[in-house]
Amino acid sequence: MVPASKPAKVLIAATPQSRRRLNELLSDHFELFHAATIKQALKSAREVQPHAIICTLTFDDSRMFDFLKAVKDDSLISSIPFITCREASALPKVVAESIETATHYLGSTLYLDLIRLNERGRGNEGALLVKDCLLKPNPSKSWHRSTSLDGVQT
Repeated sequence: MVPASKPAKVLIAATPQSRRRLNELLSDHFELFHAATIKQALKSAREVQPHAIICTLTFDDSRMFDFLKAVKDDSLISSIPFITCREASALPKVVAESIETATHYLGSTLYLDLIRLNERGRGNEGALLVKDCLLKPNPSKSWHRSTSLDGVQT
């Protein structure tokens, strides 16, 4: 849970293009840290101890699943909420749903589909969803199952 008096620290594991979009969306709400490779991201997560990690599908040559597994296997950082994010990949709906399901079973706290939010004219809601996720006392226990494919609570 994030103290109300300080901005939450968020590690963004993303390509430069995705990082720019996430910065636009999140920089007013959070203190952001960035990583371009799994090695950098793991090092940063251990040192910074962010309140959340946001990882895009295309991170480090599409190694999001490898990074998620590495985080969940590391006792120093495994409790950090891990948000998987589709920000720039055009995928068929069934593929996007399969990725959401896979990330859930690997331990992701939230699957945030910014493509679907943008298609529905609600692209700026992404920051609010991340903020809400971080303010929940134990997001990994309840958030993911109550969140639909496009990040809207059901």
